[in-house]
Amino acid sequence: MKIGLVDVDGHRFPNLALMKISSWHKGAGDTVEWAGSLEHYDKVYMAKVFTFTNDDLQAYQTEKFIKGGTGYDLASKLPEDIERCYPDYELYGIKDMAYGYLTRGCPRQCPFCIVVQTLTRWLICHSFGRSRDTLNYLIQTLSLVLIGKICLDNLLIAVHG
Repeated sequence: MKIGLVDVDGHRFPNLALMKISSWHKGAGDTVEWAGSLEHYDKVYMAKVFTFTNDDLQAYQTEKFIKGGTGYDLASKLPEDIERCYPDYELYGIKDMAYGYLTRGCPRQCPFCIVVQTLTRWLICHSFGRSRDTLNYLIQTLSLVLIGKICLDNLLIAVHG
């Protein structure tokens, strides 16, 4: 299958969902690329994080068109088998960096924030437990960009490249 991807918010910050969709399809032997209006695709995925981003009005030739992300629908989620995929960093030309969540949600629940509507409680996605050495290795080996904060043994660590 030929798969087209559209990052409505632009390419300034990688869209983790599109990276996982790309990885899943490539794992299935599909061809994945940024969608262009002159190409025909079996499926086109359009993802948007922010509600204030103008929609992509370009016409795409496709059999199936899928829109997703919090910019379209706060309740939209990736299928579990795609959510568990390792992101395709090649999609954005990333070679020495990793993006991911250590936690999801927020304990504050401010009335203006959409996190309250998408995740109503604080969730720890990955437990490092006593693996401070693993985290230090990742920090030293590549630029590790973590969306969220890390708390190990009561030590708050801000991490970015």
